[in-house]
Formats: sequence, C-alpha cells, structure tokens
Amino acid sequence: MKYVPVTAELKKAIELTVKELGSNAKLAELVGMSPATIGSYLLGRRHNIKEDQYKKLHPFIKEYLNESDEPTESGSDYQLSETASNLARFYDSLDEPGKDKIQDLWREMLMEIYSKTHF
Repeated sequence: MKYVPVTAELKKAIELTVKELGSNAKLAELVGMSPATIGSYLLGRRHNIKEDQYKKLHPFIKEYLNESDEPTESGSDYQLSETASNLARFYDSLDEPGKDKIQDLWREMLMEIYSKTHF
C-alpha cells in the first residue's frame, strides 16, 4: 500500500480548503472520508494519507499546493516498509479512542527519549 506524507504544506492546503468550504464535514463529504479523518490530518494525528484517499482529496486542495506535492504518474514517491505498512494498517483499523491512546503513548516515548538525550 502506498502513502503520501502529510507535509506542512499539505496540511495547510487541507486547512485552507476546510476554511473555504466551511467545515471538515463538507470536505469529508466531497472526498468520501469521515470528518474525523480530515480533522486528524489537521491536528497532526496522521502523518500519511493513503494514496487512493490523496487522489480523491487532491482536486479540492490542489490550488493551495506547489506542483512538488502532486503525486507522480507512478504513484506516490513515498513507500513504507512492510513493517511500517502493517503498523499503519493496524493504526487505521483502530477507533478514535484507540488512535488517541496510541498518540499519547507515542508522545510519552518521544518525550522520554528527548529528556534522556537533551538534558
């Protein structure tokens, strides 16, 4: 499964599109995603978009993107390892409280690593 990374520019393009349309729900309806999924991109809870979802989203956000953020003809130039793909599928299968718990654990681990290396 191919993924497109959620860059700062991509996140900003989604944000501007949501602002233009009036809500996460409106963009979600147009692209066939849930409003929570759109929100998770905006809040930085998801760091990759499945390529097929990106292709649905792209027509609505493209006016806010540089050409470098458009997918290549062969698909995304970003390919996850098999292990990372399995983890991404597991994460995507979780309900929102499960995803929130994973994000909390990830933040705790990163803060622990940071505190051990920077203090």
